[in-house]
Amino acid sequence: MRYIFWSLIATLITPSASNAGDKNIFKTEIGRDGIQRVELLVGSYFFNPDRIIVKVNVPVEIKVRKEAGIIPHSFVMKEPDAGMDINESIGNKFKVMKFVPLKVGKYSFYCEKKLLFFKSHREDGMEGSDPIAAAIASYSSVVSYQVTLRSRSEVSQEVIRYYYKRPGFVRMEFTKPHNGAVIVYNPLKREARLRPFPWMNSFILTLSPAVMELQKMGKTEILKDEAIGGRPSIMLKVEGNADYVVDGVHRYILWLDKGIFLPLKAASFDKNGRLIEEVLMDDLEVNIDLPDGLFDQ
Repeated sequence: MRYIFWSLIATLITPSASNAGDKNIFKTEIGRDGIQRVELLVGSYFFNPDRIIVKVNVPVEIKVRKEAGIIPHSFVMKEPDAGMDINESIGNKFKVMKFVPLKVGKYSFYCEKKLLFFKSHREDGMEGSDPIAAAIASYSSVVSYQVTLRSRSEVSQEVIRYYYKRPGFVRMEFTKPHNGAVIVYNPLKREARLRPFPWMNSFILTLSPAVMELQKMGKTEILKDEAIGGRPSIMLKVEGNADYVVDGVHRYILWLDKGIFLPLKAASFDKNGRLIEEVLMDDLEVNIDLPDGLFDQ
């Protein structure tokens, strides 16, 4: 089992939010004055960048201007509960807008201008959204979680009860295979305990760049909304161009919880469309109280 679920959290992809240009993602940095800053260009049915990654509870300053021409544009964000309530007309000179994002989530910004008898610019695709930012921000706020991982491939099936606590405590209770086996890892002691196994391959919890690599050489698409285990989710596809593969994977299908933007299910496929692995996360609970003693047994 590759444990692809948590390796995908920081590399999820958002679909194209405009009808023109390449996919443009900008991740802000916090300046010395504690402010995140970004410059945004507005044009004929596009934003550049069209996805912006920001940290929650940190002030944001956006400088927006439109490209040369007479077509009017605006910058609109209507998410007052999340600290973002902006509706400004945009000119050829930079206009500065400030806000503090209060909640992790996926939020849209768009242009609401329109010509008489025509669709609004938003209806013609001039909208930006940011599920990748939501996933990254959501994962960064996770201090602990517990979940039942159900993995299947052509050669194996596995069921593991999995516990994680920062800065890297891990407990894995096997149901299938090796029913009753337990792996416990304590990052402070830098040691692993196994019952009943006298051996263990090296265990490192990492974030894989595979999905981002497929994004660079492929495309991403939101497929539909779908419930996983009774929880509403967004289903996405990340696929490499032509026969492009990363670690043997040509396509990922991901299901993100619509409330917390963490993965509930993931599947990977090779270039022939054959399933490599599918992982379902049952009973996912985040930021729960896990005693240190759980990782010493």
